[in-house]
Amino acid sequence: MMPMLETLIHIPNDLIPYTLCLSSEGVPVRGWYLPMAEAAEEMLQAGRVFVERPYTQYPVGERLAAYFEGEQIDFDTPLHLTGTDFQKRIWAEMTRIPYGDVVSYGELARRIGCRAYRAVGQACHRNPLPLIVPCHRVIASGGRLGGFGGGEDIKRLLLRFEGVNPMPAG
Repeated sequence: MMPMLETLIHIPNDLIPYTLCLSSEGVPVRGWYLPMAEAAEEMLQAGRVFVERPYTQYPVGERLAAYFEGEQIDFDTPLHLTGTDFQKRIWAEMTRIPYGDVVSYGELARRIGCRAYRAVGQACHRNPLPLIVPCHRVIASGGRLGGFGGGEDIKRLLLRFEGVNPMPAG
């Protein structure tokens, strides 16, 4: 069986590096806070087959570029999310957190009807589409940042970009 051909697009901006992997149907599969070359290296190491294309060929690429230009974008695009049912419930709820807002891990757990805020944190950490599924908008109680797969500096930068000023970590 021939591997599925995926597409990598890099979203140029002055804030952070961001590269997105799209399925053969153009549906977002995986995002990285990495330059194109580093994301491509991860794809190669995983044995995935891909082409690099301009972001302007895809509506989601245009929406990401608009986000980085400061527009308050809702990513109402189909997504290909691979995870457990619990993770998918968390990720779906995260997409409902508006631009410029934050919720705590505990609040996110409450919204899906559970008390397992640490499991919510793990689901956030395993989010395959950061930014589109805005795990950076989920913070610890008391306004602290909490963890972030892309690193706390990127989380703080994204929140400040959206007009949120969380407490320092620690």
